[in-house]
Amino acid sequence: MAGTWSIALRGEHDRSHPCGKLPPALRRQPHQKAVVRDRQQPPTRASQRHRLRATVRSRQQIFGSVMNFTPASSSFRLAELADAELVRRISAEAYVPAYLPVIGAVPKPALEDYGERIEHGQVWILTDKASTAGVLVLERGEDWLTVYSIAVRPAFQGLGLGRLLLDWAEHRASAAGVAELRLYTNARMKNNLALYQRCGYEIFNTRPHPSRPGELLVDLKRPATARL
Repeated sequence: MAGTWSIALRGEHDRSHPCGKLPPALRRQPHQKAVVRDRQQPPTRASQRHRLRATVRSRQQIFGSVMNFTPASSSFRLAELADAELVRRISAEAYVPAYLPVIGAVPKPALEDYGERIEHGQVWILTDKASTAGVLVLERGEDWLTVYSIAVRPAFQGLGLGRLLLDWAEHRASAAGVAELRLYTNARMKNNLALYQRCGYEIFNTRPHPSRPGELLVDLKRPATARL
């Protein structure tokens, strides 16, 4: 129930006001009655405790999902059109906090509509029975596969799932009969470069960013030898 606060109006001029005049909203017109405004009561301790318990339960559910999610319990599936918004959301969750503080911009994979890529069979989802943790997007080249996007939800990072997604990319490359995997990243994303090089990727080219002058993209590649 909303509480009420009464404001007694003393006329247009009021010496107690710093400017010697009431603000327009508080000026009394002829025959105007005192204004009574409804304001929400401050939250009670009971309501604060209720919200705190709800927050704790939510975080416990997320934490439980993360702790139960392991490479051994996970699987990959091709995304369906109904997954397009989920894929975009996971991509945004992964890319925005990683890229924005470093390059000052949000990269394309965080914003695009994945419907067409899903229709072409390019999008894979990493999941288990309870949670969806990551997304992998692959593009077919002449005789290679390009890892267009690899995204792991922040809550699931640090579990080795980025490497697992790259392993799945190698598995798909071998299944497609190509001998090489390629990927690229912004030259300023040092953590990305370090991960890819730990996974056996070697830098073979550096090129200007097509839409951000002054930025560089680094191309990397490795032989496709399935490890799954």
